[in-house]
Amino acid sequence: MTPSSRTERDVLASPSAAGDGADEAFMMEDSTAAALLTDPERREALDSAVWHGARVLYRRRWWILGLSFLVAVAAAGLSLQMPNRYAASARLLIPDSSGGGLGALIGDLSPIASSVLGGGGGDYTRYIAILTSRSTMEEAVEQFDLVRVYDLEGEPFAASRTLDELRDNVGFDVDLELEFLEIRVLDEDPERAAAMVNFFTETLNERNAELATEGARSFREYVETRYEETQAALDDAREALRTFQERNGVVELETMAQAYVEALAQQRGELARLEIEYQALRSQFGDENPDVQAAAAALAAARRGETALLSGQDRAVPLSYRNLPALGSQYAALYQEVLIQAQVLEAALPLLEQARFDEARERVAVQVIDAAVPPARKAEPKRTVIVMVTAVSAFVLLCAFFLSLDWWDRNGGAMVARLRAS
Repeated sequence: MTPSSRTERDVLASPSAAGDGADEAFMMEDSTAAALLTDPERREALDSAVWHGARVLYRRRWWILGLSFLVAVAAAGLSLQMPNRYAASARLLIPDSSGGGLGALIGDLSPIASSVLGGGGGDYTRYIAILTSRSTMEEAVEQFDLVRVYDLEGEPFAASRTLDELRDNVGFDVDLELEFLEIRVLDEDPERAAAMVNFFTETLNERNAELATEGARSFREYVETRYEETQAALDDAREALRTFQERNGVVELETMAQAYVEALAQQRGELARLEIEYQALRSQFGDENPDVQAAAAALAAARRGETALLSGQDRAVPLSYRNLPALGSQYAALYQEVLIQAQVLEAALPLLEQARFDEARERVAVQVIDAAVPPARKAEPKRTVIVMVTAVSAFVLLCAFFLSLDWWDRNGGAMVARLRAS
């Protein structure tokens, strides 16, 4: 029979004697002696320590179980004092673009402008910014009298504290995999929780419509002004050409001159169109946007093409004003102005009509998949979890406390004596 087996048998046969032997084994006067133990002796010491700890916990079992039970009862009582809170939620989806907006209209003219004039339905970043804005939160506080609901009336900084608590109770989550936006509100009243979720949904659509209408109105005013200016310029150009023809008897120029004028008019028309697109992008996004910078580069290239054409450097129409007779130059200038203003007017008219339509129409930011309804079951507090976690935590802490207390009873006196001796 090995020493370890004999020790275990003696412990089981005589708990008091084993306890005295274990106490002597744990009280080591010198740490150097512990380092000199062999592996079997270390295992025997470890087994003795485990059995000793088990005996300590067994002797204190009623204290541990009783105190753990009392802590669990106290946790249950406190959790019952916590009010029930209900979670209402709604799922929202960005509507697909129908392709009938202003961006679709001018998409044939240039792909750059489609990002501004009615292309996509926006993104979730824009909607989260609207929902989390201070104005939206303050409107929710006023709408549902949350200062009173959160018992903050008369408290210092009541408005700021109410906003902070509201932000803690509201969640805006985006599921990038399924591509939907979820609005979730926690409140003690299930009816109010559902009403707050629906309030945020309605506010999102209203604010988005206001912002979209504001941008559409700004662009409509620009296009409308440009259209009226072009209409007046076209009338003046036609009148000047008619007067010139009547005074000089000029009907048409040579074919090459006509080709030159038409090429220059087309270039000017392209330049005017690019200018309109550049102004549209700039008014929407500002000068630092990559699309705005690309539109500016396209506009600069068109201006260089116009300069090359005027100076006779264009390969397709190698002709300049200096190569035309004086009379032909006057006719060309008048005829060119008529063509330019006509093309600008032709490009501006559909843009103006669509801009007016976009300003008048109602823009819906999101479509409601699941509207918020008053929840039937509470979301929190989870009282069973609270009681179980508290009871287990108390049990572990009490076990650690009694083991530590036993260690101090066995080793504390020796440690104090050593400190005094040193």
